[in-house]
Amino acid sequence: MVEIAAPWVLPTEAERLVAHVKNLPLNVRWSTGEALGQRVRLTNAERDALKVWQIAACDVTAEERIELRKAKERVRKRAKRQRVPRSVYLAQCRARVPPWKAEGISKATWYRRKVRAETSVSPDQSQGVRLGVSAAQREG
Repeated sequence: MVEIAAPWVLPTEAERLVAHVKNLPLNVRWSTGEALGQRVRLTNAERDALKVWQIAACDVTAEERIELRKAKERVRKRAKRQRVPRSVYLAQCRARVPPWKAEGISKATWYRRKVRAETSVSPDQSQGVRLGVSAAQREG
């Protein structure tokens, strides 16, 4: 692993470093989220963008982080309360008549007509294309 992460380190030096780290107590080896945030200078904006919530932001105190978390939760709960209940949503979906049934045609026919209408070319445009005549030549 050291050869990949730090190819410039000599193998003997790498072995010595690995042995040293293995001999350290766990509380020294493992950093807290607070310490990692300070070490890498992770800002709160970067923390949210990268979704690295295990590491604390260096520009926000623990109390501010708690307040930010509570504010996000309030926004999330407010949005949830304002959503349309599933039963109402499903009732509206079932009540809506598909456009092909409203026209009395099959679904495939409705989609074929839709594609044809979107890709159709007006007669003026198609004439110039078929004859190889530009718009300027037709007008002049």
